[in-house]
Amino acid sequence: MATGLLLFVCLLSIEHASLTRAANITVECPSSTFACKTTDDCVDLSERCDGFRSHCPDGSDEECTTPDCVSPDVFSCDIDDRCFSLSRVCNGVENCPDGSDEVDCMLKECPLPGYFKCVGSATCFPPVWQCDGWDDCEDGSDEKDCTSKECYNAYDLKCESSGVCFSPLKQCDGFDDCADGSDEENCTSIECPSPEDFKCESSGICVPPWKQCNGLDNCIDGSDEKNCTSKECPSPGYFKCESSGICVAPHWQCDGVADCLDGSDEENCTSIECPSPEYFKCESSGICFPPWKQCNGLDNCIDGSDEKNCTSKECPSPGYFNCESSEWQCDGFDYCSDGSDEENCPSTSKECPSPGYFKCESSGICVAPHWQCDGVADCLDGSDEENCTSIECPSPEYFKCESSGICFPPWKQCNGLDNCIDGSDEKNCTSKECPSPGYFNCESSGICVAPHWQCDGEDDCSDGSDEANCTSKECWNPYHLKCKSSGVCFTPWGQCDGDYDCEDGSDEENCTSKEC
Repeated sequence: MATGLLLFVCLLSIEHASLTRAANITVECPSSTFACKTTDDCVDLSERCDGFRSHCPDGSDEECTTPDCVSPDVFSCDIDDRCFSLSRVCNGVENCPDGSDEVDCMLKECPLPGYFKCVGSATCFPPVWQCDGWDDCEDGSDEKDCTSKECYNAYDLKCESSGVCFSPLKQCDGFDDCADGSDEENCTSIECPSPEDFKCESSGICVPPWKQCNGLDNCIDGSDEKNCTSKECPSPGYFKCESSGICVAPHWQCDGVADCLDGSDEENCTSIECPSPEYFKCESSGICFPPWKQCNGLDNCIDGSDEKNCTSKECPSPGYFNCESSEWQCDGFDYCSDGSDEENCPSTSKECPSPGYFKCESSGICVAPHWQCDGVADCLDGSDEENCTSIECPSPEYFKCESSGICFPPWKQCNGLDNCIDGSDEKNCTSKECPSPGYFNCESSGICVAPHWQCDGEDDCSDGSDEANCTSKECWNPYHLKCKSSGVCFTPWGQCDGDYDCEDGSDEENCTSKEC
């Protein structure tokens, strides 16, 4: 459960979001796509809330509301009241604790029309994942015969040699999305997708308006950063730095961080309105902070005014208790130093709200079935980790430690770490298949290493077998490059970057003839 880490992670993510300066950008995405909140990316609607992976860099495509469980478009788990979109059924990931969403998939049609079923397995993927350049099927069947297939989205373009489909927004954007580079050819003669876009002078690459005059050379020749002091900022409400003319987003003005080199975005703050009435304005400096930074135990204002009078204030977000989320009340962890979040808790005689949950003996706190006998005491009295030898693991693929009965998922077997105290999860590894497809079985120890650890230049197997015969192996990632003599795989951005990733230096050869 590791609930104690949740507050730490949440606070870190908030701090990270403010440090990475992610602006709320409005992108004109096609109607069949979802516009990511803080980046200029468009994601197909079939990939939104698919529960499999985040397609937006900021993860906004997976910020989803809980569906109505009576809707015909959702799947309900067998043993509890959890439900989710049909797009998460037979997708190779167990979303239900009992795995009922992945049962009998070989016999079923894909749950949604247009979905693609892998030839060698029962896994279903959204149609937009076909011919996208990535092997989502273990057998690669979703990437076969792409040159003869139409793209799922009619507005998408195709790479010349491979037939891989890509968004027109990725044409002439300065990045080789096609392995043959055909998406970046003849850019000077191509119209930009929007009239507000800026066309780089030398390359013809198209730069969206919010990337002009932002202090970064998005054009190799720097033409997007010329004459900024005489230009209006491309979006209303943006602030223009006094000396450079660089434009910064309105919520970066008076936020306590100097985004302008001359600091002009942090001047005269006492006379400026905060971007939202929920924001807090520091008494002495006038700097604005979002509501979740008030009464959080940290002095965000230099004068500490954001932490004053907290006992008399309502918490800034509904459902919070003494500025801790209500889900952390009565969970067995003392978040408030005075223990008030664990007072007046429901009687231990009550049943847990969901079947299969375990009730802690002393506190009556309920923990999820997959947290019982997982090697971590979620009950303060440790009762969720007792009598494990008589308990069934949550899935037949799980491994049960011989002496303790603790259950571990398959990827923790034969990984070189003693997850079981008795080391039974690391026994007989040489005779076992690796639990996850694509993993490599070390020759002498039988330890399983991830596909991206093979031929990466690091000896992850103590015998070096994961680094043997690399010249004859394909790189795990089709976009990676190989060192000439060793066959070690490295990322494209490691080529001609001034650092020797290959022992023979082949990653830094012929750099004068290559464009960055």
